[in-house]
Amino acid sequence: MHEAMKKVQRRKADIRENLALPKNTLAQIRDGYLQKRVWWNDGGPQVSRSSIKIGPNNVDVSLYGSHYSSTHAIVYAHGGGWIVGHSQSHDRLLRTLSSECCCPVFSVNYSLAPESKYPTQVCEVADVISYLASRVSHIFLMGDSCGATLMVQTFHALSGDFAVDNLQPNLASASQIAGLGFFYGGYGLVDSPSLRQYSHVAGMTRADLASYEKAIIPAGGDRRVLDMLNVDAQRYPAVYLLSAQIDPLRDDSRALATKIQGVSGNVVYNEIPGVQHEFMQYGRMLPQVAEVIKNVAHWLNANTPHEK
Repeated sequence: MHEAMKKVQRRKADIRENLALPKNTLAQIRDGYLQKRVWWNDGGPQVSRSSIKIGPNNVDVSLYGSHYSSTHAIVYAHGGGWIVGHSQSHDRLLRTLSSECCCPVFSVNYSLAPESKYPTQVCEVADVISYLASRVSHIFLMGDSCGATLMVQTFHALSGDFAVDNLQPNLASASQIAGLGFFYGGYGLVDSPSLRQYSHVAGMTRADLASYEKAIIPAGGDRRVLDMLNVDAQRYPAVYLLSAQIDPLRDDSRALATKIQGVSGNVVYNEIPGVQHEFMQYGRMLPQVAEVIKNVAHWLNANTPHEK
């Protein structure tokens, strides 16, 4: 493990000990998740930030960088195992993305599981994409952890690659998606060397991962809605895949990168050594985070069609 990551782990432990938050109910767990990230979100670049409602279902969105005059925008989905998380928990990351990419970031505060099951979240993200399709020329979908999974699902749903209840394919909106940026997502592997090696990490054990899947999949539903490795990748635009070396889900990213490489070759794969899952939320102490975001901004700019 990288020395900076060890320091992050020690700081996380100090925060947990100092806050001593209750976690007897789901509401307490969600609130605790946000409180434990307050310190981590301090500092970083400052951009405009506001809350808006989008579409007929009033999807809750946190808008970062509305002051940027840009022909493109990022739609972001946060991680949190489908059950916790909010733009607030990823605030510094989202501000930095907006600042480095010089464009607005629409961070979707999608409905959480288990109260809301798949495909509710897909439909909510699709509403945001449809809203933006008439306002910007190019859209980049990004997300971390389960948020990355959600963005793959949404892209395929809009492209008509598989049917989703209450959502019609929208090839026009899908055609405006210029790039997909995914940070350490889960894409369908049920076993892998990384899962066997690193599934002892708290919050990422096999039992933990199974509980997240149970939370999002409807009763009687099919796990294949989470398997993005057996879906046609032919339609993918440019893809940026980020993984953490010390992460049970690392090999999911490797597998998806290999799949895309074999189809179009239009993929950048960036595996960061010595760091763990969700490391992008720890930019206050991890210098690797700033480096990754600069890399993402370069990739985004290179894949933004510039009108003559």
